[in-house]
Amino acid sequence: MKNLFVKIAAVGLLMLAPAVAQAAEGYSTANVNMRAGPSTRYPVNATMFDRYPRMPFRRQLGYVDTKAARFSPVHQHS
Repeated sequence: MKNLFVKIAAVGLLMLAPAVAQAAEGYSTANVNMRAGPSTRYPVNATMFDRYPRMPFRRQLGYVDTKAARFSPVHQHS
């Protein structure tokens, strides 16, 4: 019985491997303004420059949420 559980667990882990491989860096083709809210009426907090690497992590209603791969080329607005 324990051997069967180990086999099932191994198959389950192998099925998760492709999901991990799908996470890939993306690059923008223009500067991206990071705003304080979901509209262009909100102030710009920072600008991520062109070709800055981003990691997509969630898609919802046609939009993609991302996080920055690193933070050095981000210009903070005051």
